[in-house]
Amino acid sequence: MGFSTPDASIPWGTAFLAPIAERVRREANIPVASAWGIDAPAIANETIEKEQLDLVMVGRAHLKNPHWSYQAALALGKTEPSWVLPAPYAHWLERYRVSEG
Repeated sequence: MGFSTPDASIPWGTAFLAPIAERVRREANIPVASAWGIDAPAIANETIEKEQLDLVMVGRAHLKNPHWSYQAALALGKTEPSWVLPAPYAHWLERYRVSEG
C-alpha cells in the first residue's frame, strides 16, 4: 500500500482508493476491491457503477450497523431489499413486513 513510510502522502477522503484501484484494474486486468472511505450505500454503488471497483468491502460498516446491507438496499431503492440477506432471513423479514401491513 505504501502508506507505511514516513514521507507517504495519503489522500484521505471518501473512497480515496477507488481511482487507484480503477487504474490497477485497467492496467493489470485483475479484479479489485477496497473498503477505505466507503461507508455510504450511494458511494459504494457509485464505485461499482463507474467500474472503479469489482467489490466493495463493508466489514467496518457492518460492525457499526449489522443491518447495513438491508438498509443500503432500501436506500438504493432495490425492489426486494430483504433478498440482499441470506434466503432464510429474507423470507422471514418479508413475511414479517407483510403481516405488519
